[in-house]
Amino acid sequence: MYIAPDGSYSATYPGAWRRLGAGTIDWALCAILFLLTSIVAGVFQSLGVTSWEAGDLRGIPGSALIALSQVLVAAPVVAYFAYYWTRGSTLGMRALDFELVREETGRAPGWRRTLPRACLAFVIALAVNNVYLGWIGRPLDNFSSLERAVIVSSAVVVGLGLAAKAWTLGDERRRSLLDRMFGLVYVEELVFTRSDPSPWSESVR
Repeated sequence: MYIAPDGSYSATYPGAWRRLGAGTIDWALCAILFLLTSIVAGVFQSLGVTSWEAGDLRGIPGSALIALSQVLVAAPVVAYFAYYWTRGSTLGMRALDFELVREETGRAPGWRRTLPRACLAFVIALAVNNVYLGWIGRPLDNFSSLERAVIVSSAVVVGLGLAAKAWTLGDERRRSLLDRMFGLVYVEELVFTRSDPSPWSESVR
């Protein structure tokens, strides 16, 4: 059982299946965001590649447009998790009724923790996508050396992500290594001992 450091509430920890269900909902929503922004980002990327190949202004504008296209793809996904985590729960977590709090305070986490955590979540998701497209789509030998390096690096990231997630199996608070790294814990069935604000109503830095 988790007890808030200020004694305002106690809670239990959600099981792996509940977290998996919430994650499925969240990533389904993010996949839609990813597809929508990919359309716009694809336009910028095409313009950037054309400009870069033509050598316009030493390729600087083209490189900038290509970089912008990557930011446009990543930004909505990162913003989704960062924003909702600062409120204590994503839409998927709300559907399955559990919260995310700072372990040391029992309150909703602030941007300093949620933004880098969201960026890391996107990197892992992108790595999963690269591995799927690379190893499921066609033989590895058919890729260039750079593409193979990206796929292999992505496989390493996925492996580390799975190892971090597997940590929940032996942790008494069901935290992954990433949860521990950012000082976060998932809680459910909150029982308040006094009329304090709820832990997701006031995020701290």
